[in-house]
Amino acid sequence: MFDYIKIERTMCYGPCPVYSVTVDKNGNVNYYGEIFVYKTGEYKWKISKKKVEQLNKLINDFGFSSFEYNPDDKFATDQPSCITTVIYINGKKKEIDHYYGHFLIDDSLTKLENKIERIIGTKKYVNQKLNGNGA
Repeated sequence: MFDYIKIERTMCYGPCPVYSVTVDKNGNVNYYGEIFVYKTGEYKWKISKKKVEQLNKLINDFGFSSFEYNPDDKFATDQPSCITTVIYINGKKKEIDHYYGHFLIDDSLTKLENKIERIIGTKKYVNQKLNGNGA
């Protein structure tokens, strides 16, 4: 069981969304949008117990606590990262800094990051097109 999960999206050389979102074991979500997002600033909401259970299942089934991310040294510069941090209720902490510029990018990790965000519900704060206000 996790105590909290945090996802941070970092800058790139371009209009990459920069924000962070944290969800705790009670479903409390804190979002902070910095730049290139639909909603800048801090927003809070709550997700259901069912969604918290989905997050627990997702990170456990993925094996996040034991996942080894060891990219090679071949990479393109100026790409964003997704930093995922999970603190478990036993105090154990696992953080993966997933740099999207690595040539051998791990698709399974990208899918995990996106699934976490779908469950949490960040897209309506990050991408205005998904909120019905896009061009």
